[in-house]
Amino acid sequence: MWRSGNTKTTQIGFINRNLQEVLGTCGVKGNDHGQYSYKIICRKNECGHIYGSNGSDIFQRKCPKCDDGKAGIEYLGSPSIDEQYVKHSTSQSKAKKKEFCSICGCLVHRSGDYATPTIKGRSHATNHHFVAERFFGRSSNRRGEIRTPIFQSCPWDHEKETAVYCYECHEELLHNPVLLPEDVEKFKQLVVSLGFSEKIKGDSREMLGERIKLFHKVIRAGLDQIYKEFGGDK
Repeated sequence: MWRSGNTKTTQIGFINRNLQEVLGTCGVKGNDHGQYSYKIICRKNECGHIYGSNGSDIFQRKCPKCDDGKAGIEYLGSPSIDEQYVKHSTSQSKAKKKEFCSICGCLVHRSGDYATPTIKGRSHATNHHFVAERFFGRSSNRRGEIRTPIFQSCPWDHEKETAVYCYECHEELLHNPVLLPEDVEKFKQLVVSLGFSEKIKGDSREMLGERIKLFHKVIRAGLDQIYKEFGGDK
C-alpha cells in the first residue's frame, strides 16, 4: 500500500535534517499543486508523532507536535496501524537509538575515536549549528565569555538550532568550502556593488553581517538552481 516517490527526499526511510522520516505515500493528493501526501513520522527525541506532508515540503519539514512545525495534512493512514507502528518503533528506538548524518545519510555513532583516520573516526557523530554561535557573541570554546555580536537576532530564525553530521561532512565539508580565485572575485564584485565593502575597519560590524547574509544568499541561489535542474520534489 505504501510506496516511495520519485525523488531522494520522498523515498521510504529518508530522514531529513529535522529527523522527520518518510513512511511512504498511498497516492493521496497533497494540498499543493502537483503533490502527493506522504506519511511522516518524527524521530526527534523519541517523539513518534505521525502526520501527512506534501512531497515538496519533506526536505525542510518540522514536527507539528514537538518542533513547532505546521499542521499535517491528510495522508489516508489507519489510526490503529499508526498506533501499532509508533509503539513498535518507539520501543526499538529506546533499545538502540540510531543517528544519521544530515548530509550524506551515513549511520553515525558516539562511541569514541572522533577524527581518527579510521572508518569509526570518520563516522563519529557531531552536532553543528546552522548559524554559528560566534555570530551572536557566544562560543562553545569560551563558555560564559560574551563578545560583540554580529547579529542581535538571527536573520534566518534558526538561532541555537543544530543538526547531526558525521565527522567528514562537518569538519571536512562544511568547514572547508572550496572558493576558487574566480569565485572570490565574483563575490567581491557583488560585495562592492551592493555597498558592503569596507575601506577601513570601524567599530560597527554591520557590513560584515551584510556580507554573511549575502554569502548565504549566494549558496541558497546555487542550491535552488541545481535542485530545479534535478526536478525538485514531486
